[in-house]
Amino acid sequence: MGAELAILRLYMGHVTGPIGPLPIYAFAVRHPGGVVLVDTGLTTNVDPELIAKYKMEARTMDAALADHDLTIADVTHIAVTHLDHDHSANNNLFRHVPAVVQRPELADARSSHDAEYRKVWDRDDGDFCILVGDGEVVPGMTALSTPGHTPGHQSFLVERGNTTDLIIGDAAYTQEIYHNAETYDESHPVWSIQVRTNRETWLGSIERLRALDVDRIYFSHDDKVGKQAAR
Repeated sequence: MGAELAILRLYMGHVTGPIGPLPIYAFAVRHPGGVVLVDTGLTTNVDPELIAKYKMEARTMDAALADHDLTIADVTHIAVTHLDHDHSANNNLFRHVPAVVQRPELADARSSHDAEYRKVWDRDDGDFCILVGDGEVVPGMTALSTPGHTPGHQSFLVERGNTTDLIIGDAAYTQEIYHNAETYDESHPVWSIQVRTNRETWLGSIERLRALDVDRIYFSHDDKVGKQAAR
């Protein structure tokens, strides 16, 4: 299943926060019909206070895709891990394709942000592919509900031949957080932005991801590609 799928990492820019400068990655998942784009990166023309606070710098979507000889026309779906600005700000470039999102994420983001912020990713419900829980994106690629960072965060399991990989977005910002999640609490500087629901929900999703038998783990804010810890 999914033997023709391939994951390409797109460098979208960087952000500086409580644990230092971090890259921002989106992912292009090649499939027989084209490309599923997981997240769309950021722009620097929305919410200037946020951009300044976290010292965000952005690359254009055209440039990031061109690194892999791709264009916007190759994209058949977008699938957002969540609707934070550094993951969804170029969604409006893809209004011609379905956008896969979890219903709790859409509801929370719509209620939490004003129209100016929402305009880069919001659309009519009929133009979204709205999930409640797990669901297939394309054959070999499955959305997994992993709330914690946000109420409707989702990760993606990609099965290609004998290889199974995970794209986990911001379920954990880095490998270090992923493997040591139990040591993090409200006293840590990153807590307030890593966990925006509650500890139990977040740790439940981390445990769910850790229990999967996968070969590689792709993070949105870590240069390294991870592996599951030995059990």
